[in-house]
Amino acid sequence: MDAVATTIDPKADSLHQVCQRLHPDCFVCAPGHPFGLKVAFAAAGANQVEATFPCGWFWQGFPGKLHGGIVSSLLDSAMVHALMAKNIEAVTADLQVRFHLPVKLGTNAQVIGEFQTSKGPIHYLTARLIQDGSLRASARARFFEISAATPA
Repeated sequence: MDAVATTIDPKADSLHQVCQRLHPDCFVCAPGHPFGLKVAFAAAGANQVEATFPCGWFWQGFPGKLHGGIVSSLLDSAMVHALMAKNIEAVTADLQVRFHLPVKLGTNAQVIGEFQTSKGPIHYLTARLIQDGSLRASARARFFEISAATPA
């Protein structure tokens, strides 16, 4: 199979249900995680998910800048959510992150994950983080499918 034929379910609730079932304690997206980022991804088209992230001061790396590890986590999670929206359960096989511009603290950022293609159990995705209309970071990754997620 060269590409996944399904499209992302446009209902955010079903994506939320899949996330709760597959990784209920995720640091990035679990709403009940006491130290988590609590990012709420939603479908944004046939192959995309997106979320808004507040870039709070407590995630600071260099003064006034969002920590690069948080940026990387956001991008990775966006791609995982794009897979989960297609009912695909997969883990990151490799991740390449490019930092284009610093991500400022105190200003919301949009995080977008997009499914590209599949070759057997390997899925290819991209993600980007946009703030103030500028691309701040981007990523591409391969994910290894561990099982087909069952419908919520």
